[in-house]
Amino acid sequence: MRALGPRTRYLIADEITTMLDAVTQAQIWHVVLGLVRERNLGVLVISHDRPLIEHLCHRTVDLKSCPVLPGMW
Repeated sequence: MRALGPRTRYLIADEITTMLDAVTQAQIWHVVLGLVRERNLGVLVISHDRPLIEHLCHRTVDLKSCPVLPGMW
């Protein structure tokens, strides 16, 4: 993946699979999560797809019902 530098520590995935079919979404997430494991990256996933978020993420924040507060993490 050309967009990642050699010392990248975090990846921001902002709606990266929006408007794609389920098969293409799965393929993209397979590649992204493989890179995350391989390079030990942290990932911030931004999406309106709540089931996807719940499947992928260890921690979630719903900005409509719970704004992020200082010291929350």
